[in-house]
Amino acid sequence: MADGVVNVYIDPTTDLLAAPGCPNPVLETFLAGTEPVDICNVHGGVPEEEEHQSDSKDRSWWHQLRNWWGV
Repeated sequence: MADGVVNVYIDPTTDLLAAPGCPNPVLETFLAGTEPVDICNVHGGVPEEEEHQSDSKDRSWWHQLRNWWGV
């Protein structure tokens, strides 16, 4: 993959990062830094109130990906 490009799974109904419960995640390509940072809370993701309480440094795509996979 080219430098400065990232692939992330998003939920196509919300355009947010796919949560484990999202039924149809789609792998999308973004320029690094333009990818979604919020996790879908519609299909069993992070409850909205918890999502807003998160520290901004914990909102990195890597942290979210690790949470998504339960690591």
